[in-house]
Amino acid sequence: MMKEAALALASVISFLSVAAPRASAPAAPAPENLPTCASPQAIAPMQAAGGNQVYLSSEVVWNGKDFAVAWVDYADARLHFRRFFADGTPAAAGVVPSALVCDGHSPSLVWNGSGYGVAWRALSPSGYEQIYFARLSANGALVGSEVKASFVGSTETADCFYPSLAWSGSVYALAWGDSRGDYSGYRDIFATLLNGDGTIANGGASHDLIVCDALYHQEAPSLAWSSAYGRFVAVWQDSRNSTYDIYGATLSPLGAVSGSSLLDGGAGLCFYPSVADMGNGLGLTWGDTRDGNNEIYFARLSATGGKVGADLRLTNDSNASYAPRIVWTGAEFGVFWYESRSGNYETWFQRVSAAGAVLGSNVQVTVSTNSEYPAAAFAKYGYLATSTLPGLANFVQAWGCNYAYQPPCPENLVAYGITGTAATVSWLPAIDNSTDIAYYQVYRNNALVGQTSDTYFADSGLSLNTTYQYAIRTVNAAQYTSTGCGSGSSLYVKTNATLMLMVNKSTPDAALTWTDATMNNYNIYRGTSPQVMSQIGSTAGQSFDDPNVLTDNVLYFYTVDEPGW
Repeated sequence: MMKEAALALASVISFLSVAAPRASAPAAPAPENLPTCASPQAIAPMQAAGGNQVYLSSEVVWNGKDFAVAWVDYADARLHFRRFFADGTPAAAGVVPSALVCDGHSPSLVWNGSGYGVAWRALSPSGYEQIYFARLSANGALVGSEVKASFVGSTETADCFYPSLAWSGSVYALAWGDSRGDYSGYRDIFATLLNGDGTIANGGASHDLIVCDALYHQEAPSLAWSSAYGRFVAVWQDSRNSTYDIYGATLSPLGAVSGSSLLDGGAGLCFYPSVADMGNGLGLTWGDTRDGNNEIYFARLSATGGKVGADLRLTNDSNASYAPRIVWTGAEFGVFWYESRSGNYETWFQRVSAAGAVLGSNVQVTVSTNSEYPAAAFAKYGYLATSTLPGLANFVQAWGCNYAYQPPCPENLVAYGITGTAATVSWLPAIDNSTDIAYYQVYRNNALVGQTSDTYFADSGLSLNTTYQYAIRTVNAAQYTSTGCGSGSSLYVKTNATLMLMVNKSTPDAALTWTDATMNNYNIYRGTSPQVMSQIGSTAGQSFDDPNVLTDNVLYFYTVDEPGW
């Protein structure tokens, strides 16, 4: 690997050797079998996320390195998006990805491996509230145009409510409630399928699919992709039996709807279901009045969406509990809801095993002056929970285990993209087996110049022919910082506008050449990533041949430095 204190002079140069396959887009982070945090707690201060008049809940997802939160704000009637580090501090400024005018209801947000899909309720040109879908970049910018997912190609006759979005790996399913059915004022569940590029799936045919149009109200759907079954599972609250129950059905990627089965086992009113996939089945939670008070219940579902076992009561308190949300961690479920047993409406939490057993007891998540309508996402070791102060601000809370120790140091720093005024520094990710990495702090000449959840940092505003020392420190979700890091976490970089590294790929050898930087000797490094390189040679000249690598079918990276540092 590159010498820890080497003076990096040349940009890293890379090429793909003959007949190598093209790299595919990164996949969404896969669930893992993870150690269980037995006593979750707030591990960093609650942060204001933004928003002035947030309606109902915000939505949050993990993208593999940080969290993204979306919400609708009445203050400007727009959809908002912002990224947050694992400790709940902002990773970037908030953005407004769409100019469509919104009128309440929570958006729904999913990560697709390289960007986001988002669904929300907005005002159509005809004056009806409709469900829209859009693709967003990794930074929340609009990709392409918004797509109207409800009343596609037809005259609007009703408003639409409560969108829920899920991603299969190739297809989005978007469900909502609207009142276009036979009974004026009553709502049914409809869905539209969209391809990864945002077009309507199955040749444009899979829109406004009827998921359920039973008597009376069907509303507040929740969707999840059942990875073991290869279909979407939809659940919703349903008043066909002159009470509110939880019903479910499945939806195939080809648009076929199957079943409409009763999923709760009580005699009370059931509201606001939330469903999550666990790989070989699903978990379902909802609010239920069967005990004479609004309590939170849980049930397991098979991969095909059928009920497994008995209902599990999660709360037992004289104060009503509302609006549960369920998250699968890879090892267990986490259920969040809000209630007022502490005197204010606050977010509460309960662990549930994969087998459907209560783990531990109810735990209060937030301590504020009112915190309602929670949502949450799980990273690798901890959650980010969101909540709203009704009609006002939006909050985020890092939630997990507070292991009071410093995270590991990043290693193997290299520099590339070096010009007279700029350089990019990269490193291997720090691996923490107990707490999520929140971000890396970047120091230039002992002064903090930035922080990032990426494993690289592009610096600018440098001076020509000047040597800079860079050092990287790790910060975890509990806001502990790595200390005592050695030379592997630091690097000297000299800006130089004259040395330029080039490669000739016309022979089986990689023929490297570079311009004279008035050095006596040069070391040549090669690797399969900028962060991990090994020295393959040394020369006093300005050229070097790496034999027969064009037949390796490997993407190689090269850099050159002066060995005297």
